[in-house]
Amino acid sequence: MVLQAYIDGSGTGDKRSLVLAGYIADADTWASFSDDWKAQLDHAQMARFKMFEMKERLEIAAYFYRLIEKHNMQAAISIAVDTAALKKAVRELVTETVLGRENLENPYYIASRGLIEILAIHQQKFMQWNDPVDFIFDDESEKVHILEMWDWMKVLMNPAAQGRIGSTPIFRPDERFMPLQAADLYAWWIRKWHNEGNREAIQSYQFPWGCKRDIPQIHIDLKESGIRRTLADAVKKMPFTKSVMSAFSGPQDAARWLSRRREGARMTLPDPTSRLLTK
Repeated sequence: MVLQAYIDGSGTGDKRSLVLAGYIADADTWASFSDDWKAQLDHAQMARFKMFEMKERLEIAAYFYRLIEKHNMQAAISIAVDTAALKKAVRELVTETVLGRENLENPYYIASRGLIEILAIHQQKFMQWNDPVDFIFDDESEKVHILEMWDWMKVLMNPAAQGRIGSTPIFRPDERFMPLQAADLYAWWIRKWHNEGNREAIQSYQFPWGCKRDIPQIHIDLKESGIRRTLADAVKKMPFTKSVMSAFSGPQDAARWLSRRREGARMTLPDPTSRLLTK
């Protein structure tokens, strides 16, 4: 069964938080869902659904949420990042020489990586899935930065996650891809509850219209303590500074180096003039 996660963001540019959230289902479910969502848009004479525009028209939001409950969503997933804490931690803990440092203050980068990695680590335990999940993000997201760093992101993720990471994420416009509109609805509410400090609402889906079906949920809350632990651990283990990157021809070279290091081989950073890693 091929599973697909459709993810949208809420809070771009907000100094408090960024949330990425959405739903996971198989391709057949998403096809059926998309037909029903489009028919409902036509019935309501709407070009697309945006939760921000519906915050004063909750009866319409409820009308669309019932479609999410109707279909076989395998899980709801979300991550909230404290953006101010992230910026502070990066500037204090990560030197200018670390590869990709310029991306680390971007909450979308750490949120997308965190969401994919945490799901890959825990999906078998909590959801009994063994197969990779493919991610589809809204096209308005930080597409260029994510794609530029994707191969490196995979190399540097937890080894336990790497075998369950799906294909390179793809980006689609929410006007044409109905599952992204469902993700928009969910992301807006997760961010609202997060900013209110209402953890219970996140855990129990306290939509004002109530729920008729429980959907399994994974939620990650990246606060300052967690961000600092993650960054400190990464800086401690991360050998890839800008000054040594010329030693690797690309992520695959780096992956082989890291693999040998994890297996206990005595390793130093490679000589940029040596190509032993490619043999």
